[in-house]
Amino acid sequence: MQERAYNQWALSNKGTLAIATGVGKSKIFIDACKYLIKANPNATIALIVPTEKLRDENWKAEFIKWADIELYNKIERFCYASINKVAKVFDFIGADEVHNITELNSKFFELNRNSSIMGLTATPPEDEIKSNLLKIYAPVVFEYTLQEAVIDELVVPFNIKIIELPLDDKDKYIEVKTKSLQFKTTEKAYYDFLNKQINQARYAKNKQLEKFRILNRMRFLYNLKSKTELAKKLISKLQDKRLLIFCGTIAQAEELCEHSYHSQKGDMDYLNFIHGEIKHLSCVRALNEGMNIPDLDAALIVQGSSKKREIIQRMGRAVRWREGHTAEIYIINSMGTQDVTWTQKALEGFAPNIEYIHYKNV
Repeated sequence: MQERAYNQWALSNKGTLAIATGVGKSKIFIDACKYLIKANPNATIALIVPTEKLRDENWKAEFIKWADIELYNKIERFCYASINKVAKVFDFIGADEVHNITELNSKFFELNRNSSIMGLTATPPEDEIKSNLLKIYAPVVFEYTLQEAVIDELVVPFNIKIIELPLDDKDKYIEVKTKSLQFKTTEKAYYDFLNKQINQARYAKNKQLEKFRILNRMRFLYNLKSKTELAKKLISKLQDKRLLIFCGTIAQAEELCEHSYHSQKGDMDYLNFIHGEIKHLSCVRALNEGMNIPDLDAALIVQGSSKKREIIQRMGRAVRWREGHTAEIYIINSMGTQDVTWTQKALEGFAPNIEYIHYKNV
């Protein structure tokens, strides 16, 4: 697969390789760097990544694994957030997790429009603006799906278990405050209220207000008490598994697991998890993409996402190759909500791998 992907890219020396997580995207880029430096020792190469951790730790480890530290040191490395400050034209550019391309960082790509560019992603962008930018600077030239990777035994087989959980319609724990009222209500009643607000804004053709209220509904779904309680029960049953838990909020991540990794915490728990010293780790979005996490038994997605990419990336953490292993991926869905729509959209094509479980059977 890697050779086919590289050969397809080399036809124009420009384009994106849309390849499933865990099957060797980084090696393709590193091999391309080796070929270029061998042909031209003075060639200039840039690598762009989403985060400093990916830039300084993960890619360094990949270069040591597939090449050497000397090659790594020859490459200039940047994050997407600061790339527009770089006023330099390179011979070759690697854009890791290239779905992070935006209008805000496209100035660098425009400057290097005539350079060789290799985009890497497991999930090409779906929104129109990002898709158009990718078509301009690094159109998708090769695709290789997670399903294909399973058939070729490049990732482990996996089972997706969707746990169907209704919104709580009994526990009035949600505080609602208006100009004239203050009261408590249930998850079900409050979700219905949020939907009504969205419909009112839509009827009034107030796009900005509608967008704001849709965001409010999404935030509400991200921290449901009913989900947190069910997740605790499932985590207890998986206590002997190496488990990565994806949460909706930092508060939820810290409540669900003694060990967590997020934007307000250091690396200690993450490093202990990577080195096998602890079995469970919770996170929010910090481990969505690009991170190599060895020997996972299972992933629990407590909260899905409106972005198909995020769900697929989270699943990808659990499927890296281990001889004789089958990964378990658990997703908690709040029935009758946008959760179901998001999950269905993300899992199109995965039907044979999906099992639906009633929450009372957890």
